[in-house]
Amino acid sequence: MCAVLWNSVLGECFSMLCGVRQGGVVSPVLFSVYIDNVIANLRNSGCGLHIGSVFVGCMLYADDILLVSCSCYRVQKMIDICAQYGVMWDIHVRFNANQTQCITFGGRNPPMSFRLGSVMLQWTDKCNYLGVSVCICTCYVDVQRAVRKFYGSINNILSVVGK
Repeated sequence: MCAVLWNSVLGECFSMLCGVRQGGVVSPVLFSVYIDNVIANLRNSGCGLHIGSVFVGCMLYADDILLVSCSCYRVQKMIDICAQYGVMWDIHVRFNANQTQCITFGGRNPPMSFRLGSVMLQWTDKCNYLGVSVCICTCYVDVQRAVRKFYGSINNILSVVGK
């Protein structure tokens, strides 16, 4: 059972039928077990980028997934694998096409259209992944936002420690 606490007011209790508690100590481990098969499916598909024998076509941190491939056809196949996994395990509503971005390196024009289910995915010149901006064509990585956020956090910590 769960309830929402907002401004010292506790809402009505409700049942949690699925998911993991955000911020819970065991939540990352449970999510890892839950999502491990999608990584295995992607690795076994033959799609995605490999560096030597190491599969780097799918990188995950919490619920952020980055799919990387040298072929547009294979990227779409990887998106389809994730969508099928989502339907099979009833997490398909969690894949948000509006928050999904496509970026290509080596050319400005989108080589093809990608779909997540029936929704067309948007192309961008710059995308953010885990607070790092990756830019089109040059493969330039902009870490300034992450650095500013880091210094802001340190200043907040030091202002509390100094009191």
